[in-house]
Order: sequence, then C-alpha cells, then structure tokens
Amino acid sequence: MKIPLFPYNKKRIGKRILCIVAILLVWQIIAIQVNNNILIPSPIETISALFSLLIKPATWSSIGITLVRVIRGLCISLFLSLVLLFLYEANQRTEKIFTPIVTLISSIPNISYMILAIIWLGSEGSVSVVTMMVLFPVTFQGLFSAILDEDKSLKDVQVLYKESFIFRVRFHLLPMLSFTILRTMKTALQLGFKVGIMAEIVASVRAGIGRSMHFANLNLNTAEVLAWTLIIILLSMCITALLDTLLKLRMQHEEKAG
Repeated sequence: MKIPLFPYNKKRIGKRILCIVAILLVWQIIAIQVNNNILIPSPIETISALFSLLIKPATWSSIGITLVRVIRGLCISLFLSLVLLFLYEANQRTEKIFTPIVTLISSIPNISYMILAIIWLGSEGSVSVVTMMVLFPVTFQGLFSAILDEDKSLKDVQVLYKESFIFRVRFHLLPMLSFTILRTMKTALQLGFKVGIMAEIVASVRAGIGRSMHFANLNLNTAEVLAWTLIIILLSMCITALLDTLLKLRMQHEEKAG
C-alpha cells in the first residue's frame, strides 16, 4: 500500500482553521477588555510584529544560530546513544554500567546543567552542551527500547549464526534503528528547542532566538515576544513535517524492498 507523503484531509484542515479563528476571536476580546498592549497585545499587533521580524535579516540569522546550537546538541546526544548501544551489542553486561549513569543524568534539574555549563564553558559554548545533556536520556531510552523490543526469534538466529561485530552493526543494528532514530529526533527536537532557547536566555548569549526574546522582554515589547513564540512554533512544525516526510519515504522504501 502506497503511503501519501502529504495526506490531504479537508475535514481536519477545516477544524484547524475554525480552532485558530476561535482562538483569535477570544484573544481579541480579552485584549480589548484589558486595553493594555504590554499585558496582552492584540492579534493584529502580534501579527504585525511577526511580519516586521520576518523581513529583517537579523531575525533569520538568529534562527539559524539557534538551529545550529540545538541540532549540534541533538547530534552529539544521538552519537553518544549509538556508542552505548554498540557497546551493548558487543557485550550486554555493559548495561549495568551505563544504565545508572543515564538515570543519574535524567534526574539532574535542567537549571543545574545551565549554571554549571555557563561556569565551565562560558555563555556561547554552554547552549549545545545543555541541550545535549537534556536530550541524551531521551535519545538513549528511545533507541535502547527498540533494541529491547527486538523479536526474540531474530536474537536466536544471531546466537545460532555467529557474525562479526561490524557486520551486526552495519547490516542489523543500524537498519533496525532507522525508524526509531527519526521518531526519536522528532520528539527530541521539540524538547530541544524549548531547552536550547531557555539556555540562551539564561546564558545571555550574543545572538540567537533566546537573546532576541530577552531583548524584547527588557523593552516590554510583549507583541514581539509573542511573535518570536509564533516563529518557534512554526519552526517546530516545519521540522516535524520534514521528519514525518522522511519517515514515510523510509516506509515506502521498505515496502518496495520487501
């Protein structure tokens, strides 16, 4: 069965449009009642601020800088997760070593990572490290669960027919994890943007979305803060749509190969 890359559902799109219109109407009514654009700017003011931001080259530069920091942190966390999975594939006893470490990392508050990273690495180098530390438990648990859920019959075949470690990694582990890696990236990126931007604000970086939002906050420009929030939401939606498309392409490839 061929899976459409861009499914078109009129009812779903109609419901989303009605929901957005309803939110905008309620927002406008509340803004009129409060009558204070510092507390609650109107939708028109926010959308105007959004378009003002989008036509500025500095806005796109800030988006690019934040994207690089978040994706760099995600890539490092994925790499470390894969290294631990390779060690587990080579010797399952290593689980007793790295599982407590992952549990410890996931239990440390995010603000602790931020403060320590700023002290040790400075403001510019801390964002990717903080993002990596927060996302690492997410990526590891997602990938490790796929290994544990592997079909028992396949494990029996691997025991019966001894293969080299490199062969198992290349032709068994990585193909098996391809779907899981994309799904994990989808979840991790949504969290990564939140953590990365918060880290930018705490670290007072020289450039980035967090820096721009903090500057707007200092100027009591609530409309611009909301406009940046909309940009983050749209950015997250675009990346999620891209990863969904890659997942569907992968599924179509598997169907053709199968």
